[in-house]
Amino acid sequence: ALSTDEFYRMFDPHWTSTNRDWWRMAWEHCLSSAKWLFQNGVRVVVMEGNGLYSMEQVNGVLKAVDSLATVYHVTLDSTLEVATERLRQRGDLERHPPDFVSGWLEFIQKHHYFWTHVIDNSTQTTEETLEEIFQHINTAPGLPTELLPDR
Repeated sequence: ALSTDEFYRMFDPHWTSTNRDWWRMAWEHCLSSAKWLFQNGVRVVVMEGNGLYSMEQVNGVLKAVDSLATVYHVTLDSTLEVATERLRQRGDLERHPPDFVSGWLEFIQKHHYFWTHVIDNSTQTTEETLEEIFQHINTAPGLPTELLPDR
């Protein structure tokens, strides 16, 4: 599993800013690593990150892995109450207060396109969420080689 956040931490370990150049480098390193893994026999690579919701970003993944892999897009969604509690448990609520979380959830829900599989994991355990993802990739076709806008 590759996380764009972990790659970003290579450039800014303490999250002191939201430097767009560092995010671009983190994104490019994550994609390069995924491609390298596929080229070297790894059969499943999970990429995660809060920036993987747009058609542009997903098309970047599709282009990077080319014919090396089938790509699936899954969006985890939860209620505001659950998301806020999870942040509180992680000790991250001060940096991401409920108003921020509410705005983010509202924003990201606008990006629930036909090509993403949305899972409401408000009441699911981690294992149940993983099982639902597994079932999705075993029964659904992967994404096409390029996402086209709704017509």
